[in-house]
Amino acid sequence: MRVRAAIRAGSWYSGQKDRLINEINAMYLHKIGPGRKPLALDQRKNIRNILGLVSPHAGYACSAPTAAHGFIALAEDRKEIDTVIILGTKHTPYGPEISVASFDAWETPLGQVPVNMSLLNRIVNNKNQLTDQVAQILDFDDSAHVNEHSIELQIPFLQNIFSDLKIAPIGIDRLPTNITQVFGYYLAEMVKEEGIEDSSIAIASSDMTHGNYFPLLNHDEVTSLDQLALTPMLNRDPEALEDAVRENNISMCGVGPVKVLLSFTEKLGAKSAKLLNYSTSGLTCGSRSSVVGYTSVAVMRSGN
Repeated sequence: MRVRAAIRAGSWYSGQKDRLINEINAMYLHKIGPGRKPLALDQRKNIRNILGLVSPHAGYACSAPTAAHGFIALAEDRKEIDTVIILGTKHTPYGPEISVASFDAWETPLGQVPVNMSLLNRIVNNKNQLTDQVAQILDFDDSAHVNEHSIELQIPFLQNIFSDLKIAPIGIDRLPTNITQVFGYYLAEMVKEEGIEDSSIAIASSDMTHGNYFPLLNHDEVTSLDQLALTPMLNRDPEALEDAVRENNISMCGVGPVKVLLSFTEKLGAKSAKLLNYSTSGLTCGSRSSVVGYTSVAVMRSGN
């Protein structure tokens, strides 16, 4: 069995099981966190209103208090889940623009999570249904995932709230909206064909403005820029999101995954999106003089 090892354990988050559980619990109770821990599985209901989340992927000390808002919302929405499709940001040039991981499982200090290879095979093997423009950039490829952190950082939180789940890891590059929409709709159709549309969700892994690089931007500057991107995200408008990011030079690394998520959830009947939390690294782990923005957003079947 081919297992994708955890590359950020012991650095971006705790590398030992007990410490990692304690770290995750501390994120829920962090001053920026939701202020409560998830209910036990036997106390939950299967509401199944959440179709997707936008979740950050920086080191836990910085971004996980915001990520915790999304995962507690998911825990309060689901008692059980079949598959979580994790749409990761591609921070490297390796692999095709839509890189489907082919590992059998992904490992963290909390154990191994199996991959839904039936779904991933369906996605790749039926790509002849897509236009050539999209089909030629979609394939199995592990080179995009070996040193990529954006998918990995979501997995311990998922393991912490569900006792049994599968994942479907897909790396998404910064693609134009006409491509992300086609792929998002196609992904929804593949999930329907797999028969798991009511028992699965998607997560788009993305940080917001990176004000810790040139040009350096402080907390207020980053927050103002991120509001320009959050508005179309909450309106579930991927084209307007692309315009906002381009016109304002917003260094949102996962705009591609988020646009795929918006189209995916639209095809599955999404009716609303809700901002669960927004923060910056200036509020969680460092100086307010040069910060990165983080957000947690839920996309839902029904209204707020």
